[in-house]
Amino acid sequence: FIEGSRYGIDADDTSFLTGLRPQPPFTALDTSFASVNAKQTSVDEIMRHVPLFIIHKGKFYPGLAMQTVIRTYGLRPDQIRIKPGVAVTLVDTPEGTINIPIDEHGQIRINYGLLESLSKATRTYSDLYAAAMDPDRTDVAREHFADTTVVVGNASSGNSDVVVTPMGRLPGVAVQAMALENLLSGRHLRDLSPGLSALAIVALPILFAM
Repeated sequence: FIEGSRYGIDADDTSFLTGLRPQPPFTALDTSFASVNAKQTSVDEIMRHVPLFIIHKGKFYPGLAMQTVIRTYGLRPDQIRIKPGVAVTLVDTPEGTINIPIDEHGQIRINYGLLESLSKATRTYSDLYAAAMDPDRTDVAREHFADTTVVVGNASSGNSDVVVTPMGRLPGVAVQAMALENLLSGRHLRDLSPGLSALAIVALPILFAM
């Protein structure tokens, strides 16, 4: 939980989403905390964005995907700069300088076009459990999970954590995993400016007609 000034920006001067602190007993765990909340910002209530940071009482709390990147690259607060409406910039990472485009609310637009690659990497929890209980299956677990960032969540048919996306209804954990994949791969979507959007709305039908 970082004071706003540590990221080169005052949290109170932004329009980032706000959140609440974790509830006991989780606050006693020796671990990192991150936000998993997102908010439909479009009128059709389709989940297109995920916040990289939220704000609570003047402090920045990273979203799950952002916190995973911070831990993966071992980043310090002074390696992170936030410019609302432009980018979150990560400097001196193992991959060099990384620029992540964000909107004025500190959110990334999720590239769901990569969903197929994510689905190929999905495993059931029972795979890991069986490997942990059966020494003969250790190689299976190593093949699936070694040197890999793993997001664990509920994706069962009775799951209540389901959101509407451009690709249909998906478990919330899949949305978080997609956001993480976008951050690690660098394959981002960028929102057009209002002027370019208006031009595209006018020009594309003409081009299709021609």
